[in-house]
Amino acid sequence: MDFIAEFILEVILEGFFSVTVHNPKVKTWIKTLIFSLFVHILTALMVWGTVSLYQQGDGAWYVIATLAAAWGIGMQIAAIYGHKKGWPNNG
Repeated sequence: MDFIAEFILEVILEGFFSVTVHNPKVKTWIKTLIFSLFVHILTALMVWGTVSLYQQGDGAWYVIATLAAAWGIGMQIAAIYGHKKGWPNNG
C-alpha cells in the first residue's frame, strides 16, 4: 500500500504537475485544462462512491455527496482563479 501512495504522490502528481504547471513555456489554457481534467476525474470518483453507497442503502452517502459537491465547486473556483492569475509558480 505504501508503494501505491508513493507512486501516486511522487511520480504522477509531482512529475506531471512540475512539467506542466511550473513550466513557463506551457500556455495558461493548457495548464487550466490539465488541472480541470485531473480535478474532475477525482470529483467523478467521489460521485461514483456516493452513488454506490446510496444503492447499498448506507446512510453516510450524503457526507460523501456534500464533500464531492464542495470539492468540485471549490476546485472549479481554484481553476478559474489560477487561470486568471496565470498559474503563478510558488515553488
